[in-house]
Amino acid sequence: MKYNLEKLIKIEKNYNKVRESNKILKDGSHMYLLRKMKKEFEEAKNIYLEKKAKIEEMESKCIKINKNIDLEKEEQKQSEYKLYNECGSNFGMMAKLEEQIEKHKSKIIEMENECIEFLEKEEEFKKEKEKLRQQLLKVKEDFYNCKEDASKKITKAKQEIVNVQREVDKLELEIPKEILEKLNLLRNEKGSAVVEVKKGVCMGCKIKISLITLNKLNNSKEIVCCENCGRIIYLGES
Repeated sequence: MKYNLEKLIKIEKNYNKVRESNKILKDGSHMYLLRKMKKEFEEAKNIYLEKKAKIEEMESKCIKINKNIDLEKEEQKQSEYKLYNECGSNFGMMAKLEEQIEKHKSKIIEMENECIEFLEKEEEFKKEKEKLRQQLLKVKEDFYNCKEDASKKITKAKQEIVNVQREVDKLELEIPKEILEKLNLLRNEKGSAVVEVKKGVCMGCKIKISLITLNKLNNSKEIVCCENCGRIIYLGES
């Protein structure tokens, strides 16, 4: 009896391993996490592209302003040339040119200040863009690490099922047919067929067994079943 019981315990423990491996295969939490990380990556990527577009816009505006500054400076030079070389004693023309020169200077200062503001914004966007780039790299790395870990767990679980099933098939060939049928029936009905008794309590139904059943377990002359749930029970080493 003890010889068969030891085999039954091994079979049950192996089926527990199969159940745990199947849980891993059916567990969709890693897929949920991967989808979440992918969404996070796409959101960060969109913001990154927005910042990139803003930087390009600032650069374009600065180029345009600098061109306008150059034109304005050229016009200022022309006005200054006329002032010093063409006015002679024409005070009206001098006053008009001086006014134009001041307007050029004022406009140049205004455009230079505007360009500085754009450059400051551009620098700010560049810093934000760099932070987003680092974030994208981190999310990407985490995504592939998570994917690799999930793949390893699934591969391991599949191999575990193959190995365990091979051992179970071998053990079941050594079990009497009537006991094996009872074992399979219990497993189909209750999820587990062979359970330990701890401190007088069946770990299958969590109900205390009787003294008669406990005495049967201690004598170890036959396979004993829990009078409450019908599972095959055994005493642990303790």
